[in-house]
Amino acid sequence: MSGCPHQFRRASILVVLFCLWACDGFRQPLYGNVEIIFGGGTSPLTYIYQQSTDKTVAQGGTTFLWVDAHTDVRGASLTYRWYKDGTNPVGEDSGWLFFTNARLSDAGLYQASVSNEYGFAVSSVMRLTVVPPPLLSQPLQPVATSYFSNATFTVQASGTGPFTYQWLFQGTSITGATNSSLILSNLVRSNQGAYSVVVSNFAGAVTSSPAALRVWIPLRIRPPVPTGDGRLRMQFGDGAGDGLTTSDLANFEFHVSHNLLSTNWVPLTNQITLTNGHLMFYEPSAGAITSRFYRIIER
Repeated sequence: MSGCPHQFRRASILVVLFCLWACDGFRQPLYGNVEIIFGGGTSPLTYIYQQSTDKTVAQGGTTFLWVDAHTDVRGASLTYRWYKDGTNPVGEDSGWLFFTNARLSDAGLYQASVSNEYGFAVSSVMRLTVVPPPLLSQPLQPVATSYFSNATFTVQASGTGPFTYQWLFQGTSITGATNSSLILSNLVRSNQGAYSVVVSNFAGAVTSSPAALRVWIPLRIRPPVPTGDGRLRMQFGDGAGDGLTTSDLANFEFHVSHNLLSTNWVPLTNQITLTNGHLMFYEPSAGAITSRFYRIIER
């Protein structure tokens, strides 16, 4: 080539360089807005190089799926299409697919397609799981049992676990009561009341309606005692040794009759008082009574 004129040697070098660029798949902008694209390389012109992983969201919560796409064609725009479960188009022309106030029907498999006039790319599948709060299969059932015995409350929850449990007595958490069943032992009157349970999972919590526990305890009746003012005092206590409270008064009925064989018992409930944990009744006309019978009933 040494014998060639100088201007031809330069042209030959340019041709060789041009051929190398074409074989190597390079794309080189020339003269401002003009872009030459060579298809000899193996890299795609449009591709997705990042995307979100599978997502789990609480029912009513907010989350999103995303893809990050790129094109090697300078100035070329990208169009996004989202699909659910393979064929159902959803969402807007965006690399982000938002879910606000997520519904159970939003759960499924999602993919994004990214394209322009030079090619397209499809993302991997992204799974969206929507978790509802727990459901209680049935309400808690009330329990009635005798004193110093045992009682069990059980809750049945359905939905997406794992579940956590917290039992309440009269609206206050019971320390250590975190199983699906609550077992109470050696029951006394102070165990009576309303029991409920809070069941929680990833999506939220639900509180059961309260269920009552009644502990049947025999009453201890002391002999009537005359008072100095002509009255007769009668005292009733808890056979288990617990002191009664004002909340227990509504459960008792006090009756009087002149004949044990008669069914005509007269209620005197509004005349019962509470003193030092014992029920007290004062018969105002004891001196004028020849015979009278009393009974007290716990409902």
